[in-house]
Amino acid sequence: MVFNSHGRLRSVLLCKPTYYEICDFSDVASQHLKEGFKVSRKVATEQHQEFAEVFQQLGIDIKWQIAQPGHPDQVATRDFGVNTAKGVLIGNFRYADNEGDTELAIETLEQLKVPIIGRVIQGSLEGGDCWYLDEHTLVIGIGNRSTIEGIKEAEKILEPFDIKIIPTQFEAKWNHLDIIFSVVAPKTVMLCPEALPDDFLKYLKQEKYEIITIPGDAVFAGTINLLALGDEKVLSFKENKLGNEKLRALGLEVFDPPLSQFLMGGSGPHCLSFELIRDKH
Repeated sequence: MVFNSHGRLRSVLLCKPTYYEICDFSDVASQHLKEGFKVSRKVATEQHQEFAEVFQQLGIDIKWQIAQPGHPDQVATRDFGVNTAKGVLIGNFRYADNEGDTELAIETLEQLKVPIIGRVIQGSLEGGDCWYLDEHTLVIGIGNRSTIEGIKEAEKILEPFDIKIIPTQFEAKWNHLDIIFSVVAPKTVMLCPEALPDDFLKYLKQEKYEIITIPGDAVFAGTINLLALGDEKVLSFKENKLGNEKLRALGLEVFDPPLSQFLMGGSGPHCLSFELIRDKH
């Protein structure tokens, strides 16, 4: 049960990086693969444990998806769909590296008795492109992963639940929306202005959002890929000096475990987590 992207987080789904490898479906990942970067599973496991300890420290319940061989991107639990107040909308992955990940996610949700309200079959829809502005407004990015066909199908599924979608187009090089836009607290967002369409920026200003701006040259470091924990708390990462500084300047409490192994593949706190229960406030 999730009402928005900023209320107090109560329960989250994670997956250990047992079989994690960098998948070549983003500019960040491609660059690091070209440079010969190899994942250290030992370091990745240690970093993921520190990541999980933040949730434990705050009393947030963790449910675990069991990592399976042959599923190198399964650690990014975000991307199989998006949760709502009534259940999960299952998306549709765009690239072959995620083949079978949807079925594993559905199996986990069924074991946890989490309701599923529908599934996108036509086109693509991935959770990394989805952010709630409020209980009835869901922004979905159209970049490298989600498609307009997937969004149209999602609109039909979500219409009975009174959730309006704001499709937001951006260049494919940015990959997912959560690389260039993030909700960090009520009416507070971090974003890269040059990466987002003018009409979306205008909408945020009209709705009186506090906007933290990040330059384009800092985006690929994962600066904006954050998870709001509620109660003025944000989950970031140790390497995020610029983002953390800006968050703290607003009086937000920042938790920052090291995530270098995942950043090399283009993943940050938002990618590595899927909300199961999040309060309205």
